[in-house]
Amino acid sequence: MIVYGTRTVKTKKEQADTITCAECGKTHTTQIQYYQKYYHIWFVPVHPLSRSGVTVCSNCGYSTDNYVMPESYTEEYKAKLPFPKIWFFTGLIIAAILTAIIYFK
Repeated sequence: MIVYGTRTVKTKKEQADTITCAECGKTHTTQIQYYQKYYHIWFVPVHPLSRSGVTVCSNCGYSTDNYVMPESYTEEYKAKLPFPKIWFFTGLIIAAILTAIIYFK
């Protein structure tokens, strides 16, 4: 039985310096939380799929995801968007090593 699927993990949380909250109008109260979705086999990450994010105002609680962010939010969101961590490629690295061992034996 092969167990496979997708999971999503929080990868980074950043304070947004230039974003003014669209709801309460305060600056320096918004945080950006980044998420990474990845494909796994037997719970070992094989490769990253998609990245997403959510902005949350710590003053009023207003939140929005990256699909409906105002244009002013999008610039800073994209500027701080993290590259996938190396552990998201663990399955591919293991497969490459096993393939090399079998091929060169």
